[in-house]
Amino acid sequence: LLARGLQRRLAAAWQLSCWLLGLGMLASLLKGLDFEEALLLGAVLLALGTARAAFYRPSRLIDERFTGPWLAAVLGVVALSLFVGLLAADTHYSNDLWWTFATAADVPRTLRASLTVLLLAGMLLAWHLLRPGRVPPHAPAQLDLERAGRALASSDDSLANAALTGDKRLLFDSGSDGFVMYQVMGRSWIALGDPVGPAERLAPLAWAFRERVDRADGRCIFYQVGAAHLPLYVDMGLTLAKLG
Repeated sequence: LLARGLQRRLAAAWQLSCWLLGLGMLASLLKGLDFEEALLLGAVLLALGTARAAFYRPSRLIDERFTGPWLAAVLGVVALSLFVGLLAADTHYSNDLWWTFATAADVPRTLRASLTVLLLAGMLLAWHLLRPGRVPPHAPAQLDLERAGRALASSDDSLANAALTGDKRLLFDSGSDGFVMYQVMGRSWIALGDPVGPAERLAPLAWAFRERVDRADGRCIFYQVGAAHLPLYVDMGLTLAKLG
């Protein structure tokens, strides 16, 4: 579940992952001084800690939309971990196992942890099934060309002036006059060029557009972008294609 947030560069996912890794190290030591597990979790925590700057997006983890393949992967991991836990235990089931607490009681601990994970996975699946349907594309009654003009005044990209033709939809940044100009055709949401606005707001703008596309179950496309921002689009999980 946290892997989805880490892939999207969410600061909340990074913080929660660090806390859970730390608690996992503590639990490994408390259950029987399992130093091997604690060291392994510590190595992952160290690697994640050195990459703090890569998780820069102040978004809530619960806002992330899980696609069908992601949900299938989550449920597959849960089912596989339960199967491996029961296979490794090689113990006949008994109701008394649920109430056994000891540092070496691996089977009861596995059963209780699996039940907790299954309940959380079920809640996640139900929450996604009960979410509202597809969000329609944002289509304002009239484009805010004056606001776009303020952003264009600080842009040195001539392609950005195509926003003034009035035939595109604009997604504005809440913290500035930056915007993404785009149009929708079928399931494809096609942004023309890079986001326009202050340099420090380009990445949040691109991610905001990507999230809006995800909520509408569409395909996110940035057309005719510059080479300077290609790493950003790779981080967003998009595929680069050179045309012409």
